Amino acid sequence: RGISHFERLSRFRPLPSSKRHLIACADPDDQVFLDLAIEEGADFLFSKDRQLLRLKKQCKAQFQLHILSQSCLEPDWARLIDCRDAD
Repeated sequence: RGISHFERLSRFRPLPSSKRHLIACADPDDQVFLDLAIEEGADFLFSKDRQLLRLKKQCKAQFQLHILSQSCLEPDWARLIDCRDAD
């Protein structure tokens, strides 16, 4: 049941072209998450990865992409906005 629920709600996307020439993550394994967020025009990217979190100011300025710590994920959306504004 869990997989069918996931498949119903998800959208599969082809792997985006790398944006390393615009912004590079120190961990190449994490670059794909950054590339996908930029390619899809995401407003937020939640991560616990320090390599990605180090790019939050640059991503906000270049791509209007807010990279936030997973600790910002709470049911209270006001808290989310507080985390975003702390950049």
